[in-house]
Amino acid sequence: MITNAFPATTPCNYTFLYPPAISSDAIQKNQHAVTMIYSPLSNKAYIAITKEKGIGFTFPVSGDPITIALKFGKIPWEEVEIQNDNGIFTYKKAPSYNEMVAYFSDSTT
Repeated sequence: MITNAFPATTPCNYTFLYPPAISSDAIQKNQHAVTMIYSPLSNKAYIAITKEKGIGFTFPVSGDPITIALKFGKIPWEEVEIQNDNGIFTYKKAPSYNEMVAYFSDSTT
């Protein structure tokens, strides 16, 4: 049984789980997260960023898994791992919500 995880859904309707700490950090500390999600439903990968209010994600970039992995690797922020009974969740800690949105609004990102 999976516990201590929140669900989120990609644009292709794939549901994934993420640690509640991602949302609580966004809400309480204004520390936002960027992660990469792979959907086996569409064979597509997504860059997922926390919503401004901290619950859930938006998906500014999508594409084939290799391209998205390369884009995720180039994001210039600290990489963090949360490890719990559900496994390891890797994300990058954005300096602020506005900087995160600005980074992904650049068409070359």
